[in-house]
Amino acid sequence: DDGAYSDGEREVRKHPKVFAKGGMLIGSCGSLRMPQIIQHCMHQPAHPKGMPVMRYLVGTWVPTLRKAMVDGSALTDKENSDLVMPDDSGILLGYRGSLFTVEDDGNVGEFVIPYMAIGSGEPHAMGALCQQTMLGDTRPPEVRVRDALEIAAAHINNVSGPFTIISTVEQE
Repeated sequence: DDGAYSDGEREVRKHPKVFAKGGMLIGSCGSLRMPQIIQHCMHQPAHPKGMPVMRYLVGTWVPTLRKAMVDGSALTDKENSDLVMPDDSGILLGYRGSLFTVEDDGNVGEFVIPYMAIGSGEPHAMGALCQQTMLGDTRPPEVRVRDALEIAAAHINNVSGPFTIISTVEQE
């Protein structure tokens, strides 16, 4: 969702928490400073030819992310030295045909299921996506994602539209 929530207040930001950069689709939860730094300040490191995706993410992309967070004053170098992004933040990456999560400690997860969600609406969105998968839902992914977000919004106060859905597939 495009909402920002703090102390019971909600605001809708002009710039969504999902964007494309360097061949990746990137979504975030938690800190609003973090996606700004990733989108506008972080240098996207090159992915060496032949390097496995997980090795690239763990060994190259995540250390670059942490450096960008320190350089962008979203994270101090000494404080929270075990974190690569602000506490309780997370990233969902679509990259080279797979979904990955990056947790605030830099842990990169890749899953056997073909869907993933992050943020406060995660449990409800995951339930919706699971049911769609189990029922063999053949609707376009964008429709299924929107449904999962609407279900999360129906149950979690700090999830609401507008929803920005991006894809690696060019729309006709």
